[in-house]
Amino acid sequence: MLEGGGNRASVSGSVLFNNAEAVGGGTAVNIDLVFSPTHPSVQKQLRSWRAQGRIAPDQFTVSALDSADRWVKRMLGTRTPAESEINPNNRVLWDGARRSGLHPRLYELNTYAPGKWLTEAGDKRSSVSALLIPAMLEADNPLALIPDAQVTRVILEPGPAGKVTRGVQFVVRQPWGADGVLQDPLQLHLRAGDTLSVQAKRVIICAGTLGSSTILLRSQISNPAIGRGIVGHIAVPVIGVFDQQIDATAGTPATVFVDDYAVSKGFMLEAMSAGPEYVAMMVPGTGRHVFDVVSRYRYLAGFGVMLIDTPSKDNRIALDASGRPEIYYDISAGDRQRFRTAVAEAVRIMFKAGAQRVVVPSHEDIYGRSTRTFEFTSPQEAARVASTLDFMPNATLVTSAHLQGSNKMGTRMAGSVVGTDFHVWGVSGLYVMDSSVFPSSVGANPMQSIYVMAKLFADGLTRGATPPATVP
Repeated sequence: MLEGGGNRASVSGSVLFNNAEAVGGGTAVNIDLVFSPTHPSVQKQLRSWRAQGRIAPDQFTVSALDSADRWVKRMLGTRTPAESEINPNNRVLWDGARRSGLHPRLYELNTYAPGKWLTEAGDKRSSVSALLIPAMLEADNPLALIPDAQVTRVILEPGPAGKVTRGVQFVVRQPWGADGVLQDPLQLHLRAGDTLSVQAKRVIICAGTLGSSTILLRSQISNPAIGRGIVGHIAVPVIGVFDQQIDATAGTPATVFVDDYAVSKGFMLEAMSAGPEYVAMMVPGTGRHVFDVVSRYRYLAGFGVMLIDTPSKDNRIALDASGRPEIYYDISAGDRQRFRTAVAEAVRIMFKAGAQRVVVPSHEDIYGRSTRTFEFTSPQEAARVASTLDFMPNATLVTSAHLQGSNKMGTRMAGSVVGTDFHVWGVSGLYVMDSSVFPSSVGANPMQSIYVMAKLFADGLTRGATPPATVP
């Protein structure tokens, strides 16, 4: 369910991007961490969008966001885990942050509580089960879902005031061959490899920041802002080696985060669990060193540093000569400074939690003369991270799971792709509603903000409400 098999990197090798390639987007595959758009960090971003003239003065008010947020949470069954659910891995961030004078908090989660799982397969709740399947089962007007169809472009025709949407073109892909997969549920008998089209007067693209920009670019819509100014919430994990057993995958995978620095310094610390294969990928050094660390997997704990990065027009999505998407992304000097400060703080917190050794996934010369290669053995060594870590491409492993901002919203066409009504400038009947329309980082894990803004967009569309005034 990961686009590109989970192996898509930026052209320079600076960041490894994880994007979902499934109906439901990231909500179908992620671990369901909920940050409401009323969170202070998101509100800070919304204020900046309003000040820049990116959104209308009366758009995304706190009351409107809160109402839609409560609807989404009711539909999905969002819950706050009990403190008793904090497993030893999440407890490391909880304890280390408290001992550092910070204020760790419990996530809100779209999951079933322990003991209330519907199946033994997992505790997950998402838009798929809560919204899509009920829509497909509607008796009078069911949603028709065509699986294994990769949209290649929007079909456009010239109109009196620009281009007019006539539908979409797609390529039929080979169905996923696995137990439990319903192949061709509508009995359409489409052949893999065929190129087909669906006629429509209105098309709403919600293929994520990478997918939506790819479709718009392939559709040859004349707007230089398409794909420009992406952000990724770039992240680096910090791994601690403990004397006592941690067993990171036991219990609820993610319960704890720290947002003390979200507004003031633009980064968060987030705990979540990962298997030994992820650890093997993240640990630097020789094969022997990787083996030595992974063989102590039950004694390892980890949490991530997530940077709220700033947009740059040079960070973009473009198409190569064959029409495939490429991601150009390099970390700016200002973001590098904030990021290295954040990673250094995470190293200190890991030691405060009781780690004997700490690993950062970097082959850069940040470890100095530690007693063990590619490991820190004291909190004082965090100063080396703060002063020397440069996030060199292909030397320090940086990841991103929150790609945003490639089709920015704006009150006027210059520098934006969609208006405040999510309508693509210069094209009648074409809309975009996903993370790509954010003018910058939304300020926190974006899933809930996408849900909430989609709810507000859908309400306006179905009511036929007059969109906010826009200037062409």
